[in-house]
Amino acid sequence: MTIRLLTIPISHYCEKARWGLERLGLAYHEEAHIQGFHYWRTWRLSRQLLVPVLIDNGATISGSASILRHLERYARPQDKLYPDSPPLRARVEELEGWFDNVLGVESRRWFYFQYRRQPVSAILRLIAQRVPAHERLLARWLLRPMQAFARKRLNISLRTVETGLEQVGQILAHTDALLADGRPYLLGDRFTAADLGFACLMAPFTLPRRYGVRLPGPEELPAAMQTTARSICQSLSGQHAIRLFEEERPVLPSCR
Repeated sequence: MTIRLLTIPISHYCEKARWGLERLGLAYHEEAHIQGFHYWRTWRLSRQLLVPVLIDNGATISGSASILRHLERYARPQDKLYPDSPPLRARVEELEGWFDNVLGVESRRWFYFQYRRQPVSAILRLIAQRVPAHERLLARWLLRPMQAFARKRLNISLRTVETGLEQVGQILAHTDALLADGRPYLLGDRFTAADLGFACLMAPFTLPRRYGVRLPGPEELPAAMQTTARSICQSLSGQHAIRLFEEERPVLPSCR
């Protein structure tokens, strides 16, 4: 049975799942939807509204962390993202949870808030990649109401964005400290789910070229976004996230 992955294409949580599948060389079919249009499919498949959703041999798995854990069954020992050592595994899962619950939420909130006033055509080029034609057409007419709905659902405001960037700063101070001794990965000499998740959830700031769909180039961002993104990209943690995409992220066009 072909593995299926239900996504919002630009979602950095969905990128975690794509990366997990592709690093293991697993062929899959990606079913892509624009934000909001995905609800009926995710609810039908998983009785939840979360993406990504993985369908594998009759099993339905929701959420990027759960999907990465599920994919461990296909990994060779050297490819596992979660170490066998209980203390080290606990540290990986602790960092991954922190990144999922704070970094991913706040980087998304920042990007949505700052990018909201871009032309409709620019926003559609970003969010409508590989989605069904009818969704692309409907989104052209419904984009502004959809943005208002997203602002309310995700609690997006100047205040929450500023508070969120402070929390991101706390995470980056921690990861900077981890990386200060020159280690290649967050927890030492091994690439883990903590690194994979960190790189993906930093993507709204770092805009990696090897992301699963095309992200805007830094020069395409509004000026206020460029200042914040440049500062983060120049940090030790930002450079780590950029390097991970360049060196660790496989690109397998056949899986598209």
